[in-house]
Amino acid sequence: MSPVSYQTIKLSKGKHTSPEDGACVMELASMLSGEPFTDHPASVCPVIGSFLRS
Repeated sequence: MSPVSYQTIKLSKGKHTSPEDGACVMELASMLSGEPFTDHPASVCPVIGSFLRS
């Protein structure tokens, strides 16, 4: 199976342990910014991030 990328990842709500399990919009943002896989990426405004996680 080919590696998961931002182009092939399955978006779903909730926290995920790795991109292979899917990603929420915030985890996708961490991938796009080159940060470690997380739902709290430093590159996203904290206010917008809080809204998107709710």
